[in-house]
Amino acid sequence: MRRFLVSAVLLGVVLAPSLLRAAVDNKLQNSGFEQAIGGDNNWDNTANRGIQIISGGAPEGNTFLRLNEADTVAGGFVGVFTFQVVTGVKEGDIVAFNGLVRANALDAGDEGQLRIEFRNPAGLVSASNVSVAAVSAQFSRVFVSGTAPAGVDRISFVLRIQPSNAGGGSQVDFDDMQGTINGFPVLLTAGANDSVQEAGDL
Repeated sequence: MRRFLVSAVLLGVVLAPSLLRAAVDNKLQNSGFEQAIGGDNNWDNTANRGIQIISGGAPEGNTFLRLNEADTVAGGFVGVFTFQVVTGVKEGDIVAFNGLVRANALDAGDEGQLRIEFRNPAGLVSASNVSVAAVSAQFSRVFVSGTAPAGVDRISFVLRIQPSNAGGGSQVDFDDMQGTINGFPVLLTAGANDSVQEAGDL
């Protein structure tokens, strides 16, 4: 009996990562930036926001997204960011957002951010965000979550450099974005793990 129990535990340890990965109900389209961005149900690709798609060297798949202050100019500048809107959220829903992030360079005071914006047709109601404030040569998974307040009907999942400056030196990479509503993973906090994420990691 003891041998059977040990075997069952070991089997559970081996299977758990794949089972958990399969359980993710990701609401985000083009979560790994493998297709062109822009348009409906996709990441925004407005000009002069420092948005780049980089091929090669991605922790997941073949491509990743880079936000690069140096790729912006002062005229018409509103920030370095992209976002994707998901509808169907209601009061009390638990929204979680996580992804792989690497800060290649950060000007003083700048941070890379994952941000959940709770919105309605009138605009922003509230927001939750997590920041990456240290330069690193490796991607790490960061996460943030929040509970939808009254009066919201949509979520804007935002990737950004904050604060940001036209022509600045900050540069942050993103890949494998996961956004869930009342689904796995539910993380009632914000932060980053301590381990480097490899291809296939949750």
